Formats: sequence, structure tokens, C-alpha cells
Amino acid sequence: MNSVTISLLVVPAVVALLLFLVFTYLYEQTRQDYFRAWQLGWGAYTLHYVLDAWSAFRNPSAVMALLASLLLAAMALCIFISTRLMREKFRLRWYDLLVTVPFSFTATRTGEIRWPSPCWRWHWHCGRC
Repeated sequence: MNSVTISLLVVPAVVALLLFLVFTYLYEQTRQDYFRAWQLGWGAYTLHYVLDAWSAFRNPSAVMALLASLLLAAMALCIFISTRLMREKFRLRWYDLLVTVPFSFTATRTGEIRWPSPCWRWHWHCGRC
């Protein structure tokens, strides 16, 4: 594992995991719904980096890229919903669906790309390709 891999995958994944744990703790202490939304968002972001790391060290596939993109969209949606949870209980609104559609469309378009090498995410030659 070289330093570029560590800086692009491991460090952000560890930071996301730590933030997931912080929001888990905050939710356990206060039981506020917006902390649960942030917890789910950071959990999705952590899993996004886990899938990116898996794809970097294994053969990348369109399914993994699609799942990673959907998890990134789920994180953004959780943050969007958490702003409303500070004022009121969760209720699905029409604009939640309006925001979800472009996120999902973008994630599915990204997932169709076929990357030829393990370095599909970075535009440099890592020595493994």
C-alpha cells in the first residue's frame, strides 16, 4: 500500500468512521432524530470509501461503482433531511423525492462506466496497472 492510496482512501475512510462513531455517541446521549440522520449519513460515507478501497485492490466492477455512488447520494440525502429534523418529525415530502431523483440518476450514470484497470479512480499510473 503506497502513500497515495493511504491519502486517497484510508485517511478519509478513517475520518468518516470516526465521525460516524461521534454521531452514534451523540445520538445515544440525546436521542435526537437529526443525530440519527447524520449517523446514517456518515455510515453511508464510510461504506462508500470501503467500497472504493475494495475496488482499488480488487478488480473494479460497475456494480461496486454503482453501490459506492448510491451510498454517496444517500449521505447527501441524509444531510438534506437532517436540516428539517431539527424543527419537526420526519415526514416524507415531495421535495425529498425531487432531490432523490437527480442523485439516483447521477449514481446510475456513474455506475455504467467500465474502468479498465484498478487505477480507474485516479488519473495516474500506480505501478499495479
